[in-house]
Amino acid sequence: MLIAIIIGCCSLGAIICSLFCLWIYYRKNSHKSTTNDAKNSDAEKGSGLAPFFGKFKATRTVSKEGSASFMEYKTLEKSTNKFHQCNILGEGGFGCVYKAQFDVGSFAAVKKLNCANQDAKREFQNEVDLLCKFKHPNIISLLGFSRENEMRFIVYELMPNGSLETQLHGPSRGSSLTWDMRMKIALDTARGLEHLHEHCNPPVIHRDLKSSNILLDSAFNAKVIIIV
Repeated sequence: MLIAIIIGCCSLGAIICSLFCLWIYYRKNSHKSTTNDAKNSDAEKGSGLAPFFGKFKATRTVSKEGSASFMEYKTLEKSTNKFHQCNILGEGGFGCVYKAQFDVGSFAAVKKLNCANQDAKREFQNEVDLLCKFKHPNIISLLGFSRENEMRFIVYELMPNGSLETQLHGPSRGSSLTWDMRMKIALDTARGLEHLHEHCNPPVIHRDLKSSNILLDSAFNAKVIIIV
């Protein structure tokens, strides 16, 4: 009788352990699938923009280390609904950043700069030249640029989840960020900085790293934005 009870308990324990291992395996695969779906969604959005920006003239930078698409002002004006205030994503001393929709499902961020003097125009050109050099998954991508009279425009990829600052100090107060996600954001940021410091020639020192300069895509992958 005692032996039968022991055998029964061992069998039950083995079944419970097997179910627990199966549950862990299922959770891991489910998490990977969700993450991959989100990444694939972002990749599809990015590839959706590629044919659109491919229509524009590829302009080689002065340093000849990268290129960006020159875009007609009318295209930017139309995509932002004439730079309507409802499309403002952020603003500061540099100007305003607007949300732009070029085609169905194709979005970007457009920074509008007032370059009334030569110093401002030089800073704009330096920023375009610099951003053209960076091709890294953890550094924000330059999609194009434009000019209209004294105004200058820089077009970036759009990051749906905004900045890390907004996530931490906005209405959600960081509730959307689990500790695993926070660790991933820290690692993504470190990889972006490593690329700037170790793999650029000459090395680039960010000098203004803060939560507002770390942007998050739809899967909460982090990308560092370079401020010249």
